[in-house]
Amino acid sequence: MALNKYMHPRNIYRTPPDFGKLSKSFSEFSAISKVDVTGKVTIDFKDPNSLRILTKCLLKLDFNLDVDIPEDRLVPTLPLRLNYILWIEDLLDAVQRRDNIKGIDIGTGACAIYPLLAAVKNKWRCLATETDSESFSKAEENVQKNNLQDIIQLKKNTTQSIISHVFSDEPNQEFDFCMCNPPFYSTIQELYESRSPARLPPKNGFTGSPQELITEGGELEFCRQLIRESKLYKEGVNIFTTMVGHKYNVSVLIQQLKLEGIKHTHTEFCQGRVTRWGLAWTFKDYDLCKLVPPRDKARKKHTPTIYLLPELPNSENKIEIALIKIKEILDRLDITHNMVDKRAHKSEIGLKLCDKDLRVTMESEPPPVEAPTESPGAVSNEEEIKEPNSSANVVAPAAATSNELAAPPVPSAVKDTQKSNSKKPKKRKPKVPRDVTAPRQPLTGYVRYLNERRDQLRAEQPDLGFAELTRQLASEWSKLGAEEKKHYLDAADQDKERYIREWAEYKKTDAYKEFRRQQMEQKDPILTKKVKHNPPENSLPAGPVQATMDQNSSVNTNAVAASPVVIPRQPTPPRPRPCITPASGEELTAGDTDIPIFTDQFLQHNKLRESELRQLRKANSDYEQQ
Repeated sequence: MALNKYMHPRNIYRTPPDFGKLSKSFSEFSAISKVDVTGKVTIDFKDPNSLRILTKCLLKLDFNLDVDIPEDRLVPTLPLRLNYILWIEDLLDAVQRRDNIKGIDIGTGACAIYPLLAAVKNKWRCLATETDSESFSKAEENVQKNNLQDIIQLKKNTTQSIISHVFSDEPNQEFDFCMCNPPFYSTIQELYESRSPARLPPKNGFTGSPQELITEGGELEFCRQLIRESKLYKEGVNIFTTMVGHKYNVSVLIQQLKLEGIKHTHTEFCQGRVTRWGLAWTFKDYDLCKLVPPRDKARKKHTPTIYLLPELPNSENKIEIALIKIKEILDRLDITHNMVDKRAHKSEIGLKLCDKDLRVTMESEPPPVEAPTESPGAVSNEEEIKEPNSSANVVAPAAATSNELAAPPVPSAVKDTQKSNSKKPKKRKPKVPRDVTAPRQPLTGYVRYLNERRDQLRAEQPDLGFAELTRQLASEWSKLGAEEKKHYLDAADQDKERYIREWAEYKKTDAYKEFRRQQMEQKDPILTKKVKHNPPENSLPAGPVQATMDQNSSVNTNAVAASPVVIPRQPTPPRPRPCITPASGEELTAGDTDIPIFTDQFLQHNKLRESELRQLRKANSDYEQQ
């Protein structure tokens, strides 16, 4: 619930729903709920079935909607969907449109969640489009189950267009808005790598089918095509809107709208640990940016809470003593902690409290440095040392050294230059060289079309730049019919079968094993680092030094001066590496990428990898404490 305070002000889910009330009202919710030691009712948000039941119960309780959500389809996050509806309300209210509202929902999905919410909440009429046959049939069932077929019309999209097919039969239709929640990803790999590692993982489990989450070119190309088609039907739709799932795509799309002189605005949709963005534009005489200003949540830096401990009489004010007492308190409270940093006058402890990572820093004033002996004509220390400026930290500043006393003041501009120059350049990780014996990657039908058509188009229009050339080829590909694409797609399927055969043979070779070994070393060099052995006892240099040590069990200082003794450094013990054994006898290797997605084997593989990562983090933490 970290971002709930940034929800739309009228969103009813700014206050989390009462799970206790849901448990009493719905038996199916009671079956999946559990009560913790504090008496709080909760559910497993990582379980897709629990999310499905929660959404169905909330729709029934808050909107009196009976919605059937298929197991293999996306479970809509209700607070985010409601944020989108409320934002469109603001846009329509800003342009004085309040009655007889009619809109378009592009890609309504199996739940038809947006038209259902808009119809029940605001009595809006909606035309909902869908390309997938199974989702279209299920959407029809949900609309008819709630007796809303009079104000919700469903239309199957059998074309490659996004909005053009709506006006193919009736070109003079008029709509107040269009809304869209496009597929966010272009490939399965992008789906799993899109979230920044710096962000916390989402609390909700993963749901959705490939046709709902993946589209050719990703959401960026989808939204660009929507912008291009909106120019053709600028008179038919008052306000065009879309949801965007990646922040870096928002800036690209806003820049495109600015370059084309299209009036627009944007906002953020927040819920839990998930953030989405909304983009709206119009070709009418509305200045959306002024009517509904862009909304971003405030970004504030977290300032540490500092508490200055008073000096206690008859006690030693040392970091070590305070550290021991704090550790005893944490152990009694059963709070997980580890030593993050330990220095002479500063110690830092990391805590794990209520699923949050906290740090406690203790600092003490270092002993004063003795002032240099005064020379004739020198200024006294009392005159040289000025009272330092007030600081945000409560901890007293360290005393200045003799070099700092004698040095002239450095201008702030020079200090900034020194700081910038002192930064070391980031070291790039060496890339593992590609195995030349590995089979060649298969080409998709789209790439085959680009390779065949690129030279022809460059010869026809030599003035086109690379970006414009690629954009025009992508537009041509999207306009091709199914029969015209069949030649390229069939060739891509044959190439993929060839790659699968060659890959199966390649994995049996020694070259593949050597490549995987290099890849694992590059990913985790610490675990593959060889430990140096201690040198043998007779490795000391022969001569008077060794003889003196054998006879007197001590080192003769004269002998040491003539022949220095090198004491071998104790090697660092290797980090323990946890061993993960596959469940139920399955043999899953770390580099196995041939598991079909959305299968039990795929989920088991992910669980094993997550378990291994958790144990590696724990082993790393234990190693740092040593």
